[in-house]
Amino acid sequence: MVEINSIKIKNTMEKRLIANRIKTPDGTILWSRSVHDFVAYEDTKTGERYILDGGTEYTHGSINKIPAKDVSIYSTAKWKTLRNYIIRNTLLLDSNGNQTGESGYVRLSNMSDAHLVNLKEYLELRGSGSKLVQYIKKEQAYRKKNGISIPEHDYTPELVKSIEVAK
Repeated sequence: MVEINSIKIKNTMEKRLIANRIKTPDGTILWSRSVHDFVAYEDTKTGERYILDGGTEYTHGSINKIPAKDVSIYSTAKWKTLRNYIIRNTLLLDSNGNQTGESGYVRLSNMSDAHLVNLKEYLELRGSGSKLVQYIKKEQAYRKKNGISIPEHDYTPELVKSIEVAK
């Protein structure tokens, strides 16, 4: 039986949970990417089962004899770090730009320039995602300042997995 610990995260203006992540003793990282993204993993070093849930809404995880290390990312981190941990579930395209019918979590830093423009317009039209719109604007300014341009491409090799097994 696994004992569960739940911590409500109060996302305030000064510190918001961006990436709910833990590192198990064998070095594997669990990332709960959305509120109902329940992640479980049996650590190869301890044999214990580690659990994480809650996305950026709350942290819900297992209590283990050998605790996992919290490697969560918060909004107080520098933009160079944040842009790699702000993610969005998106429809995937094939090499011809057609939707594949599959989706996956893509890092803001890996999204194409066109994707950022379209996502920003979509969110603004819906009147939702104001925080994400702010992050998109910040990413666009960062790319402009640093001469970064990302063409449309297949995101599949760069998708954010909920379990990153240690090598």
